[in-house]
Amino acid sequence: MKLREYTRRYALSGAGAANLAVAAVAGAVLWMSASPAAGILAAVGAYAVIFVLALATGIGPKAAAAEAGRRAALAGRERLEAARKDALRLAALRVPDPGIKSLVELAGLKAGSYLAACARSGSRDPRAEAAIADCLELADAWLKELDDSAVERRFRLPDDDPFADGRERVAAGLRDRVAILDKAALDLDGGLGREDRVSIKEQL
Repeated sequence: MKLREYTRRYALSGAGAANLAVAAVAGAVLWMSASPAAGILAAVGAYAVIFVLALATGIGPKAAAAEAGRRAALAGRERLEAARKDALRLAALRVPDPGIKSLVELAGLKAGSYLAACARSGSRDPRAEAAIADCLELADAWLKELDDSAVERRFRLPDDDPFADGRERVAAGLRDRVAILDKAALDLDGGLGREDRVSIKEQL
């Protein structure tokens, strides 16, 4: 961990907050009893001394590492929540094209399976969350293409935004993302499929 990163994480940790509080008290005492300049110097000096002691004793690095872990866990929860919202939007889409519709529905099911595997394992796979967002984007792009095509046919307008081989490309993209979601769910479950998990429970 670089010094700049360590300093930032330490300052955001509980130990850093305590350090700041002690420095503030020291500064306030001298500010009132001596002078503002003395108070500022006392606060800066107290913070620097405690900072160095925390670094030397290992308390600081542990606090910084704990803060980094806390923030990473928070970011992970936020990304999972975003993935849940994307999965719900995916499930709510109404796609008139039967072939694309079946792939979108499959993507929604696989997204749900992935999120369930996350809940069981307490872990996550960023690639799968990106795949859910991609599925939503692909489906939205195809729906827009269908809407634009309908308007162009109705009013006999030229195609001002051609989407060459759009259906095939969207279908291929959805299949690729479904495969990512399927593998991610399986990996999070320890590489065990449903039959394997049931067999293990039967043997217990």
